[in-house]
Parts: sequence; structure tokens; C-alpha cells
Amino acid sequence: MGKLVALLEGGELELYVNDHLKNEVIRNREKVIAESFPELQATKYKVRTPNYCSKLPELAELRDALRTANEAHNRLVRALGEKISANDLPADHLITSIFRNAAAIELSSDILDRAQLRMSLANPPGKVGSLGDALHWECLLTIDSGYGMRIVSRDGDFASELRPKEIKVLLSREWAGHFGKGASIKLYKSLSEFFRDEFPDIRISDEAAKNELISQLRLSPNFATTHSIVADLSQFKFFTNSQVRSLFEILVENTQVGWIASDADLQEFYFSLQSKSYVVPNEIQDVAASLLEVQKDDFFLPF
Repeated sequence: MGKLVALLEGGELELYVNDHLKNEVIRNREKVIAESFPELQATKYKVRTPNYCSKLPELAELRDALRTANEAHNRLVRALGEKISANDLPADHLITSIFRNAAAIELSSDILDRAQLRMSLANPPGKVGSLGDALHWECLLTIDSGYGMRIVSRDGDFASELRPKEIKVLLSREWAGHFGKGASIKLYKSLSEFFRDEFPDIRISDEAAKNELISQLRLSPNFATTHSIVADLSQFKFFTNSQVRSLFEILVENTQVGWIASDADLQEFYFSLQSKSYVVPNEIQDVAASLLEVQKDDFFLPF
């Protein structure tokens, strides 16, 4: 989930949500906490001992340790209860980040009517009598472009019965019919499978380091610092769309980078970003191409 946030913040992915999905998360949060928190609250550390060990000093030591453990447990329960009430759990912050960076699709009466019709006809996705997946699907059919859609779902509501790793034929045909034959849609059973296939080089621990180096490069005061920072950046294989845009902005805006753009190490580094250079704003491309001594139309290809 942390990788998902990094990719959303980096402009690498677009995630679609709606109010029904958000409400599902809220409902399930309460359900999960209600199932697990009372068990933690009820926990008491104690030990039953036979009478013949009652005079041993080790028993008194054990009872003191258990008393300390119970006091620590009580503090834990209080602190956790406060965080639950304040929506301050690590998962709360993670989900908030995901929703904040997602594209919201507004639920309309038209979407609801189509989802109910889909459910009534027993058309996928979704289980018989369940509206949720049908509603999500109808929401997705309202987006502007269906190219490169990826669905991550571990239940079988989207999966083909013949080929469980692929989306149902009816859904893939509907998608192509709605968005065109070139619109691709693919199913993954888990986020880990999705990242392994589509973003094998991203590491959460690397993102903070890359962002810090990019910030340093933006403020680089001299050529030597620029060379050093670029050497550090060159160790990474993956950069998000947002990071690529920032790197080309720095190339154009910081003379301590742009004036030595034709040096071998800088050229090699910026050439390694060419596959994503199409995300660079057009007004930057002309200057960047000149600094890198390349032809704009050859370097900034839209694919």
C-alpha cells in the first residue's frame, strides 16, 4: 500500500474511487477493530502456581513482572483506544493518503440505475444480489480513457472461470466496446503481483532518498555538487513521472546543472530518462533538448 501511495504521488498511476468505496472502508474499519480490540482489552497476564512454591523469592519476582506487564498493557490499551477514536492509526494515515491522491468519481442516479440493471440481469462483476462491484464497474465506464486499466481483486467476481488469472471475457469485451479495441484491461489478484509485474524496480525506501537528492540538485550551488548528486541519482533504475518532470525542470532552471548538461555523466543520466521524457511540459522540452544537444522531436517521443 505504501508503494501505491508513492506511485500516486509520483503521478505514475491514477486510482479511481467513489463514495460507496469510501463508505465500505469506514464500515470495515469499525468491523475489524470491533473484532480485534476487545480481545486485546480483555487480556490479563497471570499465572497459577502450586502452594509449595509460595515462599520462593522467584515467585515474588514473577508476580512483580506480571504486575509491570499488566500496567504496560493498560497503557497500551488506553493509547490505542485514543488513536482509534482519533482515526490516528498507521492504516488510517495510509488510507487517507490513498484517497487524497485518488480521482473521485461522483455517484449519480444514472450510474446507480445501470448498476442495478446489471445486478438484475446477473451480469458480472459481482455476486448475485450484491450491488457493490457492479457499481464500481459502472463508475469506471464513465472515465475519459480506458487505456491501460488495471483491476486488483482477490475474489472471483472479475476473474474468468476458464482462465482465473484473466478478467471475464464479457467484461473485457464490454470494455473494448466502450473505449475502443486499443483499450486494454488486465486483472491482478494482489497488489504484490501487480507491482512485481508492472513496477519491479520501485522500492519504498528509495523514494525518500530520490526525492531528497532531487531537492539537493534543484539547489546545487556549483558544478562539482551537481556531478556528485547526479552520480548518486544514477544508482536508481526507476523514477516516477513527477520525479522525471522535476529533473528536467531543474536542468532548465538551475544553471549549475544546465551549463554542464553536455558532460558525459549528465547526458548519460538524462538519456536514461528518455522513455518517460514525454511527461515533460512542452515549454521545457525546447530548452532541455538544446542543453542536452539532442533533437527535440527525436528525444521527447510520446511513447
